[in-house]
Amino acid sequence: MLVIVLATYNGEKYLHEQIDSICAQTVAEWTLLVSDDNSSDATLELLRRLAREDRRIRLMPQASRRLGPTMNFARLLSHAYEVGAQYVALADQDDVWFPTKLKSQLERIHAIEAAAGREQPALVHTDAEVVDTMLNPIAGSRHHFSGSSNQAHFHSNALGRLLLHAYVQGCTIMVNRPLLDFIVPVPPAAVSHDWWCSLCAAASGTIDSFPSRRSNTGSMVTIASARGMAGHSRSQNALSATGIIGDTG
Repeated sequence: MLVIVLATYNGEKYLHEQIDSICAQTVAEWTLLVSDDNSSDATLELLRRLAREDRRIRLMPQASRRLGPTMNFARLLSHAYEVGAQYVALADQDDVWFPTKLKSQLERIHAIEAAAGREQPALVHTDAEVVDTMLNPIAGSRHHFSGSSNQAHFHSNALGRLLLHAYVQGCTIMVNRPLLDFIVPVPPAAVSHDWWCSLCAAASGTIDSFPSRRSNTGSMVTIASARGMAGHSRSQNALSATGIIGDTG
């Protein structure tokens, strides 16, 4: 069972585009689990309509108060575990996924399990392309852009490096069930859900990434386009997850 977890807050502007891209995946058997953090715009109304149109989309009841992104994702991860998810992919509300995103990450995580055993905790993630709010490329690699390229693509001493620098981008993460055993419940003191997931993976099993590269045609091979950078407004720098199969056109 593949579960996609999506935390929303005042995301009506780009949310429909993201969910459309999830519905367009070449892997069709998934559940999209959404938790809205008491939005004040039309996000909740949009989610309710989309859930009526596609039974794969499930909306969790809202919490009685705002949780913030980390604890909102924490409740999503716990619920995904409770409903028996074997694989969980994290999604941000302003991403756009390319059609083979899920297929490519599942293939990589299955390869890890084939080599190390089905009980091996595993996390796969990707680099990111920096784009503007219209998804026009700004820089080919978020890791190079942020100066973390040496951290992200070398897996020796991953735990030691992650303790110093949270280089794994949450919206590119996929984890398997054995890793969920370590991840949930996410402790309230966790700085961020993606850092916690990557620390659990580095401490208990395998953490793997898809490096940025270009296809033979020269176009960036990508899994997704994502707008928004932590600490920046949507009108400034934005990101698109890169590193697997697809293209930006």
